[in-house]
Amino acid sequence: MRTQHAEAAEAGGVSANPHWAARIRHELAVQGVTPAYEIAIDECAPGRLTLSMPLKAAALQQYKVVHGGIVAMLADSASGLAVISLLPAEDGVLSIEFKINLLAPSRGERMIARAKVIKVGRTVAVSEADIFCIEGGVETHTARLVNTLIVARGLAARVDPKE
Repeated sequence: MRTQHAEAAEAGGVSANPHWAARIRHELAVQGVTPAYEIAIDECAPGRLTLSMPLKAAALQQYKVVHGGIVAMLADSASGLAVISLLPAEDGVLSIEFKINLLAPSRGERMIARAKVIKVGRTVAVSEADIFCIEGGVETHTARLVNTLIVARGLAARVDPKE
């Protein structure tokens, strides 16, 4: 049996939530890392999302490149929010496994995560995110993440938006 979410993902991005864009803005805004790393939404469409952040000293490890955990955080956030853009308002997702390939050192002025949904099923979704860094006007592909997420029915409805 095919789910509404699977059909939406395969149709090229038809959301089950008519207010999906506002929800994505809200979901990103309430994450503690968003203000700390100045994460912004660059592009947003059902099933696709681009996030970016300036690269500052707090994101760097001892060799002056972005810490792999920060790279993974941006990719995980983008890929999870891309899935949320297709779901009904009351549902949420939680990452249950992801694999990241660090392809090149992440450095420069800005880091960008471009995410898209691969498949949304009844209980599990798969999405991916590519990370790019801009240094001196040159964009370099620095990482790729594939994310498996659990689709948690009613999760968003159980979270108090004021907390």
